[in-house]
Amino acid sequence: MKKIIITSILALTTALLSVSCDNADFGDTNLNPNYPSVANTASLLTGAERSMSPILTATEPLCYVQYITNGQYPKETIYDVVNFEYTSNYVSILNNLQAVIDLNKNAATAGVALANGSNNNQIAVAMILKAYVFQHITDRWGMVPYTGALKGLDNPFPKFDTQEAIYDGLFKDLTDAVALMDAGAGPKGDVIFTTKATQMSEWKRFANTLKLNMAMRLSKRFPAPGGYARNKIC
Repeated sequence: MKKIIITSILALTTALLSVSCDNADFGDTNLNPNYPSVANTASLLTGAERSMSPILTATEPLCYVQYITNGQYPKETIYDVVNFEYTSNYVSILNNLQAVIDLNKNAATAGVALANGSNNNQIAVAMILKAYVFQHITDRWGMVPYTGALKGLDNPFPKFDTQEAIYDGLFKDLTDAVALMDAGAGPKGDVIFTTKATQMSEWKRFANTLKLNMAMRLSKRFPAPGGYARNKIC
């Protein structure tokens, strides 16, 4: 009787082990729907644009040049070191914009990105916004990483470029962005000019306005008629 019981237990164990070792296909059970393998370019663009609001609304620069001052709560006028830290612009804004460009240029992801608008128009808008942010960064901090920046682990310690080199690059980026625009759909996720018929024409106007603004910044540095600044916008 004991032998029969032992034999039955061994047989049952063998059967269970054979079932547990079966290569069952669980489909996409272990795939997290909230963790996509490819980033959505519309979401990246929205995130970058929303993160740009401190550039427009920050009051710290006005305190530093004594246009305004604080009263009862003088946090901004005590020269908090955090206010002089510019890496958040790279992390939360520029990296997102660079990802939009890379995903639309990469043949493996350009097809998926096309669902969010013309590849060229998405790249153009991202380039224009990058130029806007980089102008803000270099105007505020001077020499900063530009030509070697946003390359991730391929270049974790980018060199610092001069303001002249950065401005030269920004003029070229804006010109190239306008030339890249096509008749396709504008980028989805755009919360600045939104998705409408005049979207890309407004981005073109904004790009040309940035070039004019930068030329005005340079007019005191290169004041000669027909000089450097004029050549950059003509």
